[in-house]
Amino acid sequence: MTGTLPPPLRVGVTAKWVRDEAEEMTWYGRGPHESYPDRCSSAALGCWHQQVAAATFRYVRPQENGNHLDTRWLALSAPHSMAAAPHSTAPKRMGQ
Repeated sequence: MTGTLPPPLRVGVTAKWVRDEAEEMTWYGRGPHESYPDRCSSAALGCWHQQVAAATFRYVRPQENGNHLDTRWLALSAPHSMAAAPHSTAPKRMGQ
């Protein structure tokens, strides 16, 4: 094969859930507070747990929030059940 190859395809996943369906979240990544590239050094890498309702913050000016860098896996749970727990061997960005 000669010439240059086209750039690889970009693949992403977007998940949406209703807050009533998932009450708690557990993840392995940066935490316990939200982390962004300019704030990730203050967020330790580890396994974290919190209420889904606490994962967002209502800023005065609406903006993105609740992001967690270097997330390897995320588990969402509801009362009396367990939701899917996607995982990755490479760090990902988890956000609201």
